[in-house]
Amino acid sequence: MRNDGSIYLGPRYENIEILKQGSKISQNNLISIKYNEGQQISDPNILKNFKVSFHGSGIINTRINRFVRQSIRYIKEQQMLCMMLFHHPSQYSPVYDVRKRDICLNYSIDEKRPLCGSLYISPSDKIQIVKQSSALNQINLILNFSNLINKTCITLQLILFHGVEGPWPPYSYIVFMIPSKEKNNNCQNNNEIK
Repeated sequence: MRNDGSIYLGPRYENIEILKQGSKISQNNLISIKYNEGQQISDPNILKNFKVSFHGSGIINTRINRFVRQSIRYIKEQQMLCMMLFHHPSQYSPVYDVRKRDICLNYSIDEKRPLCGSLYISPSDKIQIVKQSSALNQINLILNFSNLINKTCITLQLILFHGVEGPWPPYSYIVFMIPSKEKNNNCQNNNEIK
């Protein structure tokens, strides 16, 4: 997190082969995404270095589109920023060097259940430990950030968990909710990355 409240997410992919984008309207805050859904993106400049950023102002950048959500800088209660579904760790390039800011977690992989993640943001004095109801196992990583540009303290909570038993997805997904307004034209956005 930067001192202006912006959050940057980027996978450690050297070369993205497949990138798809799609949107869905949620029903009771639930969506179902089929692995074959989404429009494929073929622009090599986008595939080279794909990242998602949640700017402190509320702008979400995906290098494909920009969306607007509530400003991160002035949140009053804990909110989910995004959910992730990862394809099997064996499909990622090996990590040989731990970077200065990397955080290593001791979490066992359940081969029968795909790995999921949720990222929450909250004012530091309003954090609530999240227990994923569908999780058989989970680990929560809590990061506090103080002295941001508007003198607030923000907490990020990353939850990694294994949910229901089933096949691992062919890609990794990131899903985030945005308000259904004309400027966004949708309520849910997902990007799948391979």
